[in-house]
Amino acid sequence: MDMKHVKYLALVLCIGNLSPVMAQTASKSLTVDNLVAWQRISGQAISDNGKWVACKMEPWEGDAVVNLYDAQGKELATFPRADRFLFSASSDYLVVSQKPGKMIVDSLKIKKTKKEKMPMDALVIYSLSGGREVIDSLKTFRLAEKADWVAFQKGRKDSTLYVQPLNANLSTRYEAPAVKAFNFAEKSGMLYYITAGDKAEEKPGLYLLNTETGVKTLIKEGDGVFKQVTFDEDGANLAFLYCAQKDSCYKAMSMGNYNFRRVLPGCFLAHRLSLDKRIRCNWRRTVPMCRCGVGTSRCNILYRIIIRRKS
Repeated sequence: MDMKHVKYLALVLCIGNLSPVMAQTASKSLTVDNLVAWQRISGQAISDNGKWVACKMEPWEGDAVVNLYDAQGKELATFPRADRFLFSASSDYLVVSQKPGKMIVDSLKIKKTKKEKMPMDALVIYSLSGGREVIDSLKTFRLAEKADWVAFQKGRKDSTLYVQPLNANLSTRYEAPAVKAFNFAEKSGMLYYITAGDKAEEKPGLYLLNTETGVKTLIKEGDGVFKQVTFDEDGANLAFLYCAQKDSCYKAMSMGNYNFRRVLPGCFLAHRLSLDKRIRCNWRRTVPMCRCGVGTSRCNILYRIIIRRKS
């Protein structure tokens, strides 16, 4: 079944879910309440193997619902108060983020409840073979597109990063303290994260985590400003901007005020990921022309990390 037919199937399944509502309202005049409660299709997703379809049904006012179907149109599960929803790379899992109910949130706002006491989101990891895991107090999450791994942060004041496989039966788990930013490579399970570190074990800086091997490597140590950290699709190259100064350099980096026309000669290779024998990492540093008034030696530095896997 090609992608065109799969998308058509998803649309048919989603519209089919609206049919009972349309039949009920067809015989009588619509009211304002009918229009507010009217369900519309605001999102859909298809698993890579084409066996599963998820549709987001959303009223004009109220909470959205994500419905999960098999290829024959049978409804398998429903996720209320749904927001984002994604199938895993293996098509074995559906990941759904859930928001607090609108009525609950509205009632708490009327009571002038403080922000820190408002309910938070939740993350549901649903296995297509049965079973689910729910992660409460969700702040943010990233799902690897080509690996069955998820990274997330919980709580308003806790900046710990949690990285785990979608399979709840696997015991492998990783944690990193005081994480400011993180993301997966588009086509692998490679993950970078930026941390302020802690006094015990973790130094501040930019780290690379290979979820396949569990190898964690400090790419660049420093408590300065990291910007525009970017993988290539396969996670074989990593580029980022770093500035040790947090005042004028940060302002220049935030505005994207760079000029790489004058580049100092002499790139050098200096770093190797010796912790993992299958990976060799070359560290290439280029210092661009200063545009923030601090001076070239203390200004923005463009780093390009080239990660080569040994065959």
